[in-house]
Amino acid sequence: MFFIILGVIAWVSFALWPAFIAQRKGYSFALFLLLGILVSFILALVVAALLRDKTLTPAEAKRVEEALHEEEGLE
Repeated sequence: MFFIILGVIAWVSFALWPAFIAQRKGYSFALFLLLGILVSFILALVVAALLRDKTLTPAEAKRVEEALHEEEGLE
């Protein structure tokens, strides 16, 4: 019984990681927490990492996009 409780605590702890990343990018904490708990925290982490940051101002987003294009040109 102890290991089941420990496993549930670990699973929820891992599910918090993508939820915090999504929240920092301007997406729903609760939605990503549920995705991490019910589906897979690894899948939720990948999705949260690939999402575009909604908290950037248009000027910041343009600078990031220009930096990415510049980086692509160097390769």
